[in-house]
Amino acid sequence: MPCVLLTIRVTDNAYGDSEDTYIYPARYRAALAPLEAGQPMLALIYEPRHGSGRMAYVAWALLSTPPEPTGKGRNGQQEWRVRYDGGLIPLPRPVAQEEGGQVFETLLRGVPRELRGPAQRGMSVRSLAWADFCAVLAAAGLLPLALEVTPVERVARQRVLVERLVRERGFRLRVLSAYGWRCAVTGWSAPPSLSHALLDAAHLVPVKDGGSDGVRNGLALTPTVHRLFDAGALGFTLEDGLWRLERRGPLDDLRLEGPGGRLELAHGQPLILPGDRRLWPETMGMGRSA
Repeated sequence: MPCVLLTIRVTDNAYGDSEDTYIYPARYRAALAPLEAGQPMLALIYEPRHGSGRMAYVAWALLSTPPEPTGKGRNGQQEWRVRYDGGLIPLPRPVAQEEGGQVFETLLRGVPRELRGPAQRGMSVRSLAWADFCAVLAAAGLLPLALEVTPVERVARQRVLVERLVRERGFRLRVLSAYGWRCAVTGWSAPPSLSHALLDAAHLVPVKDGGSDGVRNGLALTPTVHRLFDAGALGFTLEDGLWRLERRGPLDDLRLEGPGGRLELAHGQPLILPGDRRLWPETMGMGRSA
């Protein structure tokens, strides 16, 4: 899958980039040509020094919708907008352009540190090598740092792992969108821009056990409820045409209250499901942990 680097200023953001979209002038269209041709791309997000940035790679995103022209912007230049599928995904930690003597981008290798800033001028949007994208994700903790295999096997393994990240991302977006970005048990909701930290998409039947990545094999849950489901402390059952919460033994041994209130998980309480019944969970999957 082609990769691209997008530079975003935290402040002094003249193009009005957001957590959901990125705007760029027409001179950068070549770097996103695969996307214009209908091919999905992976984007790596970099914050420069200018604009109070961390001088680090800070997020990644999946791009699957072709860019759209937005009219003329600054200096009369035609501008284009690209949308992130479900918003930016923050890296577990920011990754500097060079760490431990490793310069992650092929473009910047061999360029003295003091000249790297000038070398990137006019290249706020640029093509990124697949290996460079994987190296940054590995440094951030999303991929294994080292694989004791041949280079060819390493690339194949990286592709499998990145494809899994993308697949999980797609499953998550489909499930959370179907559930209106709201937990099926608690009703707690979060806007798409914050959902990466506040809502999970739980597989009812794990993929390793033959479960699919379809919406009907998923539930939108808060992380706490998701962990309780994984631990077997609760399940779900179909009664009188409604899916309901089923408390299980381990749940009675937990203290689900504190100074901030109590997490109510009543036996038999109905789940909050999509309005479209075709997206409701499949019967066979509801009794199993994700």
